[in-house]
Amino acid sequence: MRHYGVVLCVVALLGLLGAAHADSYTGSLSADDGGLLASGLWAGSAALEWEIMQNADLSWHYSYELQVPAGAVSHVLFEVSDTFTADDIVADSIMVNGAPGSYDTIGEQKAGNGNVGMPSTIWGIKFAGGATTMTYAFDSWRVPVWQDFYAKDGKVGDTWNYVYNAGFSDENPTVAAHDGSEGYHILAPDTHTSHTPEPSVFALALAGLGGAWVRRRRAR
Repeated sequence: MRHYGVVLCVVALLGLLGAAHADSYTGSLSADDGGLLASGLWAGSAALEWEIMQNADLSWHYSYELQVPAGAVSHVLFEVSDTFTADDIVADSIMVNGAPGSYDTIGEQKAGNGNVGMPSTIWGIKFAGGATTMTYAFDSWRVPVWQDFYAKDGKVGDTWNYVYNAGFSDENPTVAAHDGSEGYHILAPDTHTSHTPEPSVFALALAGLGGAWVRRRRAR
């Protein structure tokens, strides 16, 4: 029985730590239901899914899968906040189609010849493509908020293949992250870093451990 109080406190502390990184969100948009706006061969069939979850170290894992019906993705842009830099991606965390990879650029991604049909210039992460199904994943300390997405292929006849979220031209929603989509936007990293558990949480847990230790010493 001497160890019982200590065990309970340890269990409580582990539970509190687990709750601090239990957040996860999934969502999707498709051209079938109007969540994505696509042109050319991609019209009506492009789809994007994402899964965002908080890691044990309180960083966030961002995972996306883009599927298009024909051609091959040339590049993909995920909007991030305009203070986002390479330092905000956890080292060696980038995976492209299940293998270690990298991004092309982080910065201003201009609408125009390079990003045909994109409604406006954004600050974003640019990844290369190469197939009709592309997956991208990386870890970041930045928390998830609602942002925009764009991808393109080459030209077929007189029409470009490109796709973006239907809410691209709207102001990004400021509501908290949740499952599904908000205003036809996707979840991507914000300017703020992950929150650590409140000091009071650790204080209470450590106080419990300390009290159990004192009682054990007195019992001896």
